[in-house]
Amino acid sequence: MDFKDQPFIPMLFGGDINTYSVARAFYEEYQVKTYVFGKFPSGPSYNSNIIEYHADLKIDTDDVFMKTVRDFAAAHADKTVLTIGCGDSYVALCSRHKDEMPENVVAPYIDFELMDRLQQKELFYRLCREHDIDFPDTLVFRYGMDRILNCRFFPVILKPSNSVMYWEHEFPDPGKSI
Repeated sequence: MDFKDQPFIPMLFGGDINTYSVARAFYEEYQVKTYVFGKFPSGPSYNSNIIEYHADLKIDTDDVFMKTVRDFAAAHADKTVLTIGCGDSYVALCSRHKDEMPENVVAPYIDFELMDRLQQKELFYRLCREHDIDFPDTLVFRYGMDRILNCRFFPVILKPSNSVMYWEHEFPDPGKSI
């Protein structure tokens, strides 16, 4: 079956290896071309033969995200559009706006309030403990704690507790002098 004959179109948001991996899985299973919307024309999704990539610096804002979804859904009104976020901030956008999506769009997400609570690492790990679900050993580092940590586990992976909120803030470029 030619990808143009498929009854659905994957519409992914992000721009790193996550979008490429999901697009590749769709292509391998269904021979369908995926449309990816990210901030920058870079990464493995850009210039891929199985992906139609669109860059927009403001794609991660509510207004631009929803306009993009509406315009894309209207342009492909004869297809079911699968809207998938490939990164925490894009998952949050899909979840927050899932009830505003056009009729031909499927956004397979839980309600935003629950998703927002679950994506916060501290709450997630607390729920894992309460339900006896294994998870990697975790240390929550708070402002003011000693920067030299004596970790009892390796490797050490650092993650913000709320990654959506983390990426909403700009940080100085460590390569630039002040």
